[in-house]
Amino acid sequence: MQNKKLNFIALVVLFCFMPITWASEVCDYLPGKVICGKGVVDNILRLGLVMLNGTTVTDYVNVTGSLIAHQAEIKRINCLGKLTLDDSLITGSVEAIGPAKISASKLEKTFKIVGALDVTDTTFSNTIDATALEITLQNTQCKNIDMHGNEVRQQKIYLKDYSIVSGDIIFASGNGLVILCDGSEVLGKVIGGRVIKLN
Repeated sequence: MQNKKLNFIALVVLFCFMPITWASEVCDYLPGKVICGKGVVDNILRLGLVMLNGTTVTDYVNVTGSLIAHQAEIKRINCLGKLTLDDSLITGSVEAIGPAKISASKLEKTFKIVGALDVTDTTFSNTIDATALEITLQNTQCKNIDMHGNEVRQQKIYLKDYSIVSGDIIFASGNGLVILCDGSEVLGKVIGGRVIKLN
C-alpha cells in the first residue's frame, strides 16, 4: 500500500513538472511574463508580457498584455495589448487590439488592428485592415489598406520614405486622408478619402 502511494505521488510530480521542464528549454515562465530564446515551441497562451528572441512558434501566440518579438518566426498572433515586432516573420494572420510598432519584418497574411500602427522597413504580403485614427508606414510595402470606423474625426495614413501600396486604400468612413512623402505611392485607388503630396 505504501509503495502504491509513493508511486502515485511520483507520477503526479512527474506529470506536473514535465511540461515545465520541457518549456524551460526554450522559455522561462516567470510571474507575469514569459521570456523565450532560440528554439521551437508549439504555442504560447499568456496573460502579461511575452518576450521572444529568435523563437519559432509553430502555431499561435495568444497574449493579453504585451508581445515583444525580435528575430522570431510565428504562425499566428492574437494580441490584446501592445504589439512590437522587429526583424520577424509572421506566416499567418495577425489580430491586434492596441498599439503596434513593427520594423524590418514580413507579414504574409491579413493584418487586423484596432489601434495606432507605426511601421518601418516592412513588407505586408496581404491587406492591412485597420480601425485607427492614424497609421504611419515608412519604407514599407503592402497590398491594400482598409480603414474602418470613425465618421467624426478624419483618419490619416502617412506613407513615407518610398512606401508603396500596390492596391487600393479604402476609408469606410468617407473621411480619409493619405499623405504621401518622400517618393511614396499608391498604385491603386483611394476610395473615401483624398491624397496630398508633401515631397
